[in-house]
Amino acid sequence: STAKCQQPEAGKTLLTDPASTQKPADAQIKAPTSQIITAPKDWCDAGLLIPHEAIRLMLNEMCKFCLDSDEKLAAFSKWYSQIFYVVVHHHHDAEEQIYMPWLTKKVPFPPDAKVEDEHKALIALMNTILNTSRSTAAEATMDTAADLKAQIQELVDLMHSHLHAEEKVVPEMLRSSGYTQEEEGAIIGQIVEGLGPDNAVFIPIITEAMDRAGGYGPMNSEFFVSLLPPPVQEGLPGWVKAFREENLKVMEFLQETTYTESV
Repeated sequence: STAKCQQPEAGKTLLTDPASTQKPADAQIKAPTSQIITAPKDWCDAGLLIPHEAIRLMLNEMCKFCLDSDEKLAAFSKWYSQIFYVVVHHHHDAEEQIYMPWLTKKVPFPPDAKVEDEHKALIALMNTILNTSRSTAAEATMDTAADLKAQIQELVDLMHSHLHAEEKVVPEMLRSSGYTQEEEGAIIGQIVEGLGPDNAVFIPIITEAMDRAGGYGPMNSEFFVSLLPPPVQEGLPGWVKAFREENLKVMEFLQETTYTESV
C-alpha cells in the first residue's frame, strides 16, 4: 500500500511563506507571499513577482500534499508533469535565454549570486521528481511514495530559497540599469509570446496569484492582461475555467487525507 500522509513533527514547521494559507483572500490582508518583496513599490519590484508569485502559489500547496493513495499519486504525476514542470521550465528558460542576458547587458550580477548554478540544481531535482512520480504512479509502495514526498519537500525548500535570492538583487539591478518600464515590458511581451500554447497553463496562474496579492504595487491583473496580445486575452476566460478544474481543484484534492488501513 502507499504511505500515509504524515504531519510535521511537533515544534517543526515546513519552509513556506507566511501568506501561504489559501484564500478566500477577502478574509485577510492581501499581500505578496514573498518574504523579500513584501510591499512592492514600483515596476522594478513588480516584474519579478509576476512569475515568482505564480510559482509560489503552487509551491505553498505542494508541501501540504498528502500522497497516500494510488489515485492521488496518479493525479500528482499528471499535475506535476503537465502544469508545475511546464511552468517552472518556461520560467527558467525565459530567465536564462531572454531576461537575464538583457538585464546583465547593463548591470552584472553581484559576485556571490549563483543563479545559473541554482537553476541547474533545480532542474536536476525537478527531473528526478518527474521520473519518481511516474514510476511511483505506475507501481506505488510505501517506500517510493515516501521518497517522492521527501523529494517534493526538498524542491519546495530549494525553490523558495532561489526565488528569494533573486528577489534580493534583481529589483536593485533594474533600478541601476537605466532601463525603463516600457523596455522591460517589451521583454516580458517577448517572453509571453515565446510561451505559445503554454500561455493557457501559465497566464491563469499569474493572474490568480496577482489577484490574491491585491496586485504588485502599480501592477494589477487587469492592467497585466491589457498588455497581453489579443489572442491571449481572448483565450484567457476559457483558460481560467480549465485552471480552476485542472490546477486549483487538483491541488485541493492532493491535500485531503485518505483514511485507509496499511496492509
